[in-house]
Amino acid sequence: SLNMKNRETQKISGIVLIESKNKALSANPVAKVYAQDIEKISSAEAIVLFGSLLEEKEKANDADVFFLIKNKKHVKKITADCLETSKTKTKPIVPLIMTCNDMKNKIQEQNPVILEILKSGVVVFGEDAIVEVLSNV
Repeated sequence: SLNMKNRETQKISGIVLIESKNKALSANPVAKVYAQDIEKISSAEAIVLFGSLLEEKEKANDADVFFLIKNKKHVKKITADCLETSKTKTKPIVPLIMTCNDMKNKIQEQNPVILEILKSGVVVFGEDAIVEVLSNV
C-alpha cells in the first residue's frame, strides 16, 4: 500500500497519472478530442474522463466527465460549460461534479462510481488535486 502522505509518493503518483493519460488518449482519438475540449472548462480543480467513451470509443452514447471542485459555487458554471461544449459534439458531456470533501467521503464509503473513476478514469487536468484528495483519505 502506498503512503500517500509522503511527498515523493505524491509526486510520483502525479507523474504516473500524466503518463497514463498520455498513453490512454494516444490510443483513443475520440477521447482525445473530448479531453482537449473539456480541459478548457475552468473552475475545476481536476477533470477526469471516465466510462464508455474510454472503453467503447465511437460506440459510446455520451462522455462521462468527473469534475473536482473546491466549492459548490462552481457547479452552475461547469454545468453550463458542459452544455455549451456538448452543442458541438456528437456525444453529450455528462458531468459528475463533486467537492474535494465529497470525493474524500465517497472514497471512504467505497462508492463504486468514484472507485471506478479512480481505477480506470483518465485525469485530463489536475493530477495534483486528485493526489491531494487521496493523501487525505
